[in-house]
Amino acid sequence: MARQPKSSKAQAEPRQVFIQGSPATLVGRELRVGMQAPPFELFTFEAGIVSTFSKQDVLDIGRPCLLCCMTSVDMKVGTVQARKFERHLAMFDRAVVGVLVTSDLPFTLNRFVQHEVIEHMIPASDDRAGTFGKRFGILLEEHAVLTRAVFVLDRNGVVQHAQVVSELSDEPDYAAALDILADML
Repeated sequence: MARQPKSSKAQAEPRQVFIQGSPATLVGRELRVGMQAPPFELFTFEAGIVSTFSKQDVLDIGRPCLLCCMTSVDMKVGTVQARKFERHLAMFDRAVVGVLVTSDLPFTLNRFVQHEVIEHMIPASDDRAGTFGKRFGILLEEHAVLTRAVFVLDRNGVVQHAQVVSELSDEPDYAAALDILADML
């Protein structure tokens, strides 16, 4: 009989959020304050052209960054979240890079941004494989879309605030993220 290798670490319980009370599993490791944000590349769509926006772009800009993450802008709570962060980011007068990250296709996101007049966040879509979601630990395994989350990165790409909303239909803690941003300026 073959011996099973002993693991030096106990198996971690899968991380979960809830969708209308039903559990959903998160893929990827949990990002915590003080950790370096993983590299990412997102897709943007403007003037009929699909392009990319990456962590390196954030670092090159040299400003704190708010990553406003959600499943879709077509969900009511997603619309509310985008509107509220847009309004608050306007008060920072472009001192903060805002990125609206969704699982939507770039075309859907562009339609929303034009309709809602989103000017203080870069609209960006995760790729079909959910690479951003996996790296940030916010991909819903059962649905292959992002869950609701907010991350604040400093000028060096270090996580200063991380919130994964436990119930997909709930809004994030806006004040917590905005207070961290204000303290960094």
